Amino acid sequence: MSRLLVWCFVLTLSACVAKPPQSDKSWRLIGKLSVRSESESLILGIDWRHTTDGNEIVLNGPLGLKVAEISTQGDKVLFNMGDQSYLLDEFEAPGISSNTQIRVPWLKLAGWVRSESVAIIDEYPWRFEIIEMSAQGPVSMRLKHPELSFRLKVNRWDIQ
Repeated sequence: MSRLLVWCFVLTLSACVAKPPQSDKSWRLIGKLSVRSESESLILGIDWRHTTDGNEIVLNGPLGLKVAEISTQGDKVLFNMGDQSYLLDEFEAPGISSNTQIRVPWLKLAGWVRSESVAIIDEYPWRFEIIEMSAQGPVSMRLKHPELSFRLKVNRWDIQ
């Protein structure tokens, strides 16, 4: 599994935890995430817990092994990827690596993930699309960039 592809995913998903979603309710999302670039693809399990105090996202690879954990600490986002940890300001827009200048929509994704209707949102160069809805919220979503594509399939929403 490419560390660059995991890093791309972690930085993009961290955008989701930087700002609370539209709903102030506590919730848990369990599902699968597909990450694709021109040369690679990756499928991860995702367990995302949101409360009014913050977020914790656990990403699992093959055989359920934890690949990364993302959490919020005040106005900071903390990434743990095994032996590496990164702490970033909520409003930073870091590049994914020194080889690319991809910037993630830090303050946009959280609201998109808990949107209340099927929507297509263009935030150049990103395009977010809710593909399928259920009574509990979106169950299939896609986030596209000219160099990356992410697809989130929600298996279960637990909303409190």
